[in-house]
Amino acid sequence: MELSDLISLVVVLAVVITLSLIFWSRLVRRRMKDLVAKPKSFESIKDARISGQEFAASLTSEQIEEMVKARLTEYPDLAEVGFDFATGDDGSLLICIGEMSYREVTEIPDARIRKAIEEAVEEFNR
Repeated sequence: MELSDLISLVVVLAVVITLSLIFWSRLVRRRMKDLVAKPKSFESIKDARISGQEFAASLTSEQIEEMVKARLTEYPDLAEVGFDFATGDDGSLLICIGEMSYREVTEIPDARIRKAIEEAVEEFNR
């Protein structure tokens, strides 16, 4: 056997082994996805949205925020009022309504917004 034949054989074997490893790793990944169940805490993540104008908050806060916004659509006079949950400098929750921000639900002057937040939190915790 000549040297060029030996080199060709080694190259072919290397390609076969590489392709086999790629196929095997993809197969293992697919099976692992099927075996690993998603925790219940991930079920509602699809409801969390952060649009371009919003401040970032925790996933839980973003989910509850979407629930509150859905409730606030019942009030046409609140349609133009901005509503957002944000994370304060100290890591606490900020509730931003229009140009104002609040650290506690009880600080919010509009009872409809307070009620919408309380109902959304209660629903989320069920």
